[in-house]
Amino acid sequence: MKFLRIAVFFLLFSGVVFANAFEDKAREFCDKGEADVCTDLGNYFRDGNQKYQIEKDLTKALELLAKGCELGSAEGCNVLGYMHGNGQGTKKDSVKAVVFYQQACDGGISAGCFNLGLMYDNGQGVKVNDAKAAELYLKACEGGDDTGCYNLGMKYYKGEGVRKNNSDAIKYYTKSCDLKFKAGCEASAQLKSGKVK
Repeated sequence: MKFLRIAVFFLLFSGVVFANAFEDKAREFCDKGEADVCTDLGNYFRDGNQKYQIEKDLTKALELLAKGCELGSAEGCNVLGYMHGNGQGTKKDSVKAVVFYQQACDGGISAGCFNLGLMYDNGQGVKVNDAKAAELYLKACEGGDDTGCYNLGMKYYKGEGVRKNNSDAIKYYTKSCDLKFKAGCEASAQLKSGKVK
């Protein structure tokens, strides 16, 4: 029995050492300018990670994501935008969120373009601008973002920021459906059948 307790203690202790070593090594790479490592570690702290025994810590997440973004991780900028836009671990700040989403979109993150489109659509941190929102949804859609395609379809259906065009609405609803967004499938089918709710 004593052997079993010692073995369990050893396994638990080695797991803690491994987890600490992982975090230390990741921080070392982050400090050397590895933007994606900063972002990954920031995401681990944002959500918590059982595998590496990292507990959720939004303060650390913000710090690491900011460093990742500053070093050129567009994904880090997108997550940072989300955190600022939703007041996650920091005071809600839509203006900062817009800045980070713009960096993410410019860096090729389609979700960043979608998120920025939402900001323009809803007038959060910027003035409402339907044409700009549609432009950003197009960029998101071209990058494979299903909700970007859907929202662009909606813009064409309603004629917001673009000329009203049911053919284009169907085109983008269908593309969102092809990307496995159920609402896009439903909207496309309804518009094609003429039975729009």
